[in-house]
Amino acid sequence: MPYKRIKYLLFFLLFACWAMINALEVPLFLRWKSINTGAYCPHQTGKEIHWNEFYQIGIGIDSLAYKDLFATMELRSRANFIENYVELYRFDLSWAKSNCQIAAGSIPWGYGLPNKLYSFSPVSADQDQYRYQATRLNRVRLGFGFAENLMAIDIGGDNHNQVIGIFTWQRQFPFGYLKAAEEIRSQDNHWQTPVSISSLNTQIQKRDLVLEGQLAFSYLPNYNVTENHTTTYALVAGKYQIDDLTALFGSAEYLELEPTLMSYQQYRIALSRKISFFSLNPFYYLDYYDKSTFQRIGLSWDWHFCQTQRIGLIYYMEGSKLHKAKHNLGIQANLELGL
Repeated sequence: MPYKRIKYLLFFLLFACWAMINALEVPLFLRWKSINTGAYCPHQTGKEIHWNEFYQIGIGIDSLAYKDLFATMELRSRANFIENYVELYRFDLSWAKSNCQIAAGSIPWGYGLPNKLYSFSPVSADQDQYRYQATRLNRVRLGFGFAENLMAIDIGGDNHNQVIGIFTWQRQFPFGYLKAAEEIRSQDNHWQTPVSISSLNTQIQKRDLVLEGQLAFSYLPNYNVTENHTTTYALVAGKYQIDDLTALFGSAEYLELEPTLMSYQQYRIALSRKISFFSLNPFYYLDYYDKSTFQRIGLSWDWHFCQTQRIGLIYYMEGSKLHKAKHNLGIQANLELGL
């Protein structure tokens, strides 16, 4: 077992023991996500049938509070063929009193979460990852709230992007929120070039309709071999609760990819229908990249044997041409236990 894995596990066990000794109620959680599929591709000579799988295990502390201190932490396994690596996925420790907030931690960071509103999305390795300018932010935050506004400054970074500074303003409304941010990184994700990232993020909720939108704009100046240019990211997603048993989800995503700056677009539509303890979830994805297209159409049948647990069968076919598509059939699980 690698030294880093032992270190994280020992830290977690020591904290749990300390909490029990001090009779502190710790909101622990355990999570499991997996998908195992057999694939049949009649047009792939020599490999018509093959097997795919993905596992992710999480353990952590959700919203632990002690006086004016608040903390969250999650350890995750990262599946890599026959080995799993445990990593500190998220850690946040904050102090809040009156209108002031001080926080420190290590968090995943970036722009665009296409599945944020879609709770029945097929299990995949990137289902909860940021789509644009994704990185890890090790930071200290200073925040100040007034009326329905929050202003915050984050200072930190990582070895890849070097120094990162973020200024955020957020306004809370009865029907949602509006957030604007300006971020400076001393190195871009692709180029070793300083980058400025300006973003707007909003969510609107009216009765049975929820809309989420995000726009991010990166500016890279003339620097060494990098030419002066910009890239853009946009995401619009919505969820409509048709009735108590039926929900409709849709999203549209636009991204300019380095280094060619060719556009990538993805459109998603999905429906979820509850039938007793089960749900039927048809979905359709359409991707555009340059002049090529990629489609995925499928259906999952999930058994909700507990409030936060689902396990079931999934079938989908995918490819640039559906009459030559690859067929996938498997079982997926998304399980969670809170203590």
